[in-house]
Amino acid sequence: MKHWRWIALLLIVLLVALQAKLWFGAGGMRGIHALHGSIAQQKAENAKLEQRNAALAADVHDLKHG
Repeated sequence: MKHWRWIALLLIVLLVALQAKLWFGAGGMRGIHALHGSIAQQKAENAKLEQRNAALAADVHDLKHG
């Protein structure tokens, strides 16, 4: 019976270690959340730049054909 307790304890420690790495380690949930924020900011910046490019393209078209 003593061996089963050690095995159970070892498995619990291993599970806790893996969970800690998942939540707090590099590439874990904290890092993923930060990446989602960066992606949202980049998408907003891209949308602004696409609008600016469309306006510039319209100006170029007007200058060529106006």
